[in-house]
Amino acid sequence: MTLKYSRCLALLTLLLFLTGCAGLTLDRPLQIQLVDVLPLDMTILEQRMRVSVRIRNPNNQPVTISGLRFSLALNKNSLLEAVSNKTVKVPRLSEAVTTVSASTTTFALIRQALEIDPEKPIDYRLDGTAFIADAFGSRIPFHTEGRINLSRLFGAGGEPAPGTK
Repeated sequence: MTLKYSRCLALLTLLLFLTGCAGLTLDRPLQIQLVDVLPLDMTILEQRMRVSVRIRNPNNQPVTISGLRFSLALNKNSLLEAVSNKTVKVPRLSEAVTTVSASTTTFALIRQALEIDPEKPIDYRLDGTAFIADAFGSRIPFHTEGRINLSRLFGAGGEPAPGTK
């Protein structure tokens, strides 16, 4: 009798395990994009910033992210590192925006400022990992590249271009 219950319990455990694994499969990768970077605090050696990212879930199942870790580079030069342990629930076929605290050195920020030419676009690269809230501690790496065109934001003399106010 005990052997019968042990087999049933083992079969039930196996079925639960397989069901949990099937739930982790994503048809398409999450898309994580840079939305905004705002300065927070400033000291002589360090700059704190608030970075907003959009997490897009193109899958037919919800995803709960328990944390993010990423770096942001401008024109191939590392600018900042960010970590967050915030939980973000992204519904199926939907998106969510979350903010993350980040830090950079004053030297890195000055280097970036000196290299910016308002007439040339700024290339950015966001590399990181999204930590999934599941029993297995799944991780999803991400890599996003984009371009910011300052000449579209500002017209001659640093004035905002028409239609950007």
